[in-house]
Amino acid sequence: MGRLKLFFIIILVLHPLVYASGQVVIVDQNIQEQPHLETNAHLIFSGQDLLYWVKVQTSVQKISEIAYVSLFDETGKTWFLHKVAINKEGIGSGNFTIPTNAKTGNYKLLTYTSWSKNSKKAAYFSQDLIVINPFIPQREEAKTSNEENPYTITLKDQPTGFTTDNRYINLELNTQTYAPREKVQLNLKAETAALEGNYLLSVRQVPKAQPDQETSTSLLHQKNEDKIYSPEIKGELISGFIQTNNTTVDRSSQLVSLTIPGKNYTFKLTQTNKNGQFIFLLDQPFDTSEATIQVLSESVNYSITVDKNTPKPAEKLSFKKVILDPSLGDWITDQSIDLQIENAYKERVTDTVSDSIQNQRFYDPFATRYTLDDYTRFPSMHETFIEVIELAAMRIDPNQVRIRVYNPNPIIRNELDKLAPLIVVDGIQIQDFSLISNLNPVLVNYIDVVPQQYRYGPKIFGGIIAITTKENDFKLPENTPNTLNFELLSPIKNAEFEAKNYQNSTDFSRIPDYRTQLYWNPEVKVTQQPQQIAFYTSDKQGTFEATLTGYNASGEKVLVKKTFSVTTEQ
Repeated sequence: MGRLKLFFIIILVLHPLVYASGQVVIVDQNIQEQPHLETNAHLIFSGQDLLYWVKVQTSVQKISEIAYVSLFDETGKTWFLHKVAINKEGIGSGNFTIPTNAKTGNYKLLTYTSWSKNSKKAAYFSQDLIVINPFIPQREEAKTSNEENPYTITLKDQPTGFTTDNRYINLELNTQTYAPREKVQLNLKAETAALEGNYLLSVRQVPKAQPDQETSTSLLHQKNEDKIYSPEIKGELISGFIQTNNTTVDRSSQLVSLTIPGKNYTFKLTQTNKNGQFIFLLDQPFDTSEATIQVLSESVNYSITVDKNTPKPAEKLSFKKVILDPSLGDWITDQSIDLQIENAYKERVTDTVSDSIQNQRFYDPFATRYTLDDYTRFPSMHETFIEVIELAAMRIDPNQVRIRVYNPNPIIRNELDKLAPLIVVDGIQIQDFSLISNLNPVLVNYIDVVPQQYRYGPKIFGGIIAITTKENDFKLPENTPNTLNFELLSPIKNAEFEAKNYQNSTDFSRIPDYRTQLYWNPEVKVTQQPQQIAFYTSDKQGTFEATLTGYNASGEKVLVKKTFSVTTEQ
């Protein structure tokens, strides 16, 4: 019998009609995916920025658009869990400031994708990180610490002018010695077309203190689970399941909605499978970490659980003991003082990414908009619907509020009357229409009405009424049944590295510059054509190292290093 292949047909097999676009995505499970991680430092102080670079390799084509990077300590505490957007070259990057309450010790960085967790041999890429905190006593080692093979940190001389084997990519500097705040010119060139591609270039001071052995990296297995993880091909996946205390209730085909609120809100609708599981595809950017999931049910109360894409390696993580040599005292003091000065003068960049997000409404361009400031304002939503909203009607009975979409065409109107409309306020689906009648119309900016049947996800609605408030801040009442408010792990925004420019020697002359990281570019495009990269040294003196790393077209790692010195003694 030939080799069996298991295919993911995400729409038709796992969750029908999840994707509004109707695309069928097929992935051969035999295609393996392996994430790799590079960092700007293996030994770092609390308060410093850890910069990292992710490369996701596959044997055939790119699969995942999302990778995960997490940092653990030996107690099991997660210091961060990042979602990292992966570009078409399989590259992503991020950063994390080591907190000032992180104690001296050995930490683990784990990198993975949802798809790589299906691998039996290489689900996770693990890398050790050594943190030094001069202000908090070293932690008492947990039982997981490896006492037999510790990391011993000692002072070491750093030679300059050292270059690794550069037969593949030429990395040259215009000189070997620079003065503080001097311009450095670095030249790059690939020797063959096979080496062309995107690489990571990092330039950082080589610390005088080094561990007595290289920090370890390893590939970890996934715990044995009766589960296959879906690949995040078109964007992020949010999955979970619903439960009820009544075991006779069928959990299949239950409608579930997801709202990510805000000015450019996201609204998704899907239905559960036979096990009560649901899944949403987030194929548009969003600018908040808040999210709301609802089960559309009037008669049954469900509990909602959202899956957490946390790492579950089969191996027990082994943390080495970190021993600081007594001779490090003065060096640690000097480094901590310089770091405090650097952070005090560090420029804070305002995040403007969210302002640029302009998601199209899911019902565009079929809606008629009623901007209430264009009409006479009425004291209630009931009167507003009567006097302003020609394409919808609200009726308040003693026991219920009824809302319908209206169409002047009698044929369409007859079809609309057979179906309930979809009603949302700031993207949050409304099941209790009294929330609309009790809404203060002064808070409402505009009301969009789609006066025709509308299929969204797995359901056909009798039109759509979408209300948008002025502050985009509508929330359901606390303890609303069949509702879960949760914090969404959103992809980190790749902050651009701040490169100093001292072309004008008087610029910043009175501001100290104690940067140890002179340059960082996670996407340097290397070709057979020579290119020049320029940056400036800081006030720090010592040995610095330029490191170019990545993977060639055959998947082989390429690593080129070049050291140089910064000194006032020319």
